[in-house]
Amino acid sequence: SFEALHFSYYNRHCTRGHNVPTDVHPNQIAKADNSRTNYAQMLPYISSDTRKHEHVYKNIGTIFREVFEWVSQQIEDLFPDEYSGLRLDADSLPGNVHTIAYPFLSVVVNLNVATSAHRDRKDKGLCVVIAIGEFEDGKLCLYEPGLVVPLHSGDVLLFPSARITHYNIHF
Repeated sequence: SFEALHFSYYNRHCTRGHNVPTDVHPNQIAKADNSRTNYAQMLPYISSDTRKHEHVYKNIGTIFREVFEWVSQQIEDLFPDEYSGLRLDADSLPGNVHTIAYPFLSVVVNLNVATSAHRDRKDKGLCVVIAIGEFEDGKLCLYEPGLVVPLHSGDVLLFPSARITHYNIHF
């Protein structure tokens, strides 16, 4: 078990659109049983960790601003299609909100991380891992490509975490 802070914007509480007429605006569609639709649930919202630890979120943004900007620029240059997809969500946040790790909607801080094999099924596109700390022999294992990637403090790794099963060997 390890501590993790999820500083995220979520947009996962949406009304299903199965069998809905395509020629009618969503605000004009009512449920057959006349129950009320909660439109507030259709808006992106911040994670509870972001609300509870707002000062930590802002400090991470300040301290790692140049790192996040560099990572963003590298992704835009090397993976322009993926970058465009990430921007679609980041640019449509209400109130012109700008996330600290633009174009990503989440920054997850894992402390003394030790994970079992998993996929981040709700992640969209690329995941960026930035190893930070004083540790020895840290490795991130990517199952399907058969890679064991040694990581040292300051290393950056990108991979599609929803499509590749991954876990780490203790840092």
